[in-house]
Amino acid sequence: MYWESWTDFIQMGRHGFYVWSCVLASVCLIGFELLVLARERRQALKKLQQLDRQQDATGTVVHKTGVQQHEST
Repeated sequence: MYWESWTDFIQMGRHGFYVWSCVLASVCLIGFELLVLARERRQALKKLQQLDRQQDATGTVVHKTGVQQHEST
């Protein structure tokens, strides 16, 4: 599609409000998703560090099933 000016581009053939509101909504939702993912990643890393410290302190291994077993050395 060809636009003769920036105003025509922004107006999008009189559909500009719909088009740009959809673009804004998409950008906001993607940004929110990135923030949520970053927060969940931090929480998961923190949980892994806590489990690692717990394992180091007690010699206990916590398996994926949640069952704790002492390491045999």
